[in-house]
Amino acid sequence: NKMRTVPLSIICRNAFAELMRARAEHNLDSSDTLFVTLDGEPLTRSIVYHRIHNVLSRYTEPALAHPHALRHTFATYCLMHGVTIPQISAWMGHDSYLTTMRYLSVVGNQKNPFDL
Repeated sequence: NKMRTVPLSIICRNAFAELMRARAEHNLDSSDTLFVTLDGEPLTRSIVYHRIHNVLSRYTEPALAHPHALRHTFATYCLMHGVTIPQISAWMGHDSYLTTMRYLSVVGNQKNPFDL
């Protein structure tokens, strides 16, 4: 139940803007489901979890293939590319930058991005 701010690429922002334009054209308001499956059903947390798990399981052990691994990978990637701990901490929604510091231990010897 935390608010998190995550940077989005230009491609992602443009896709989201297009989605919002399409919703407006079809008179969908904020009470309608934002993301749906190809069948038009609401895209639930469970569906997202299983889809991410299935994809990640191709690249790592099933026990490590969960959506939260993507948060760890994101933080580690940012650290490896020079983003500051306070900035990553803010993006991750951590109350303290010390929580973010645990990602530093894997940066030097990481082989598989999902081995976090």
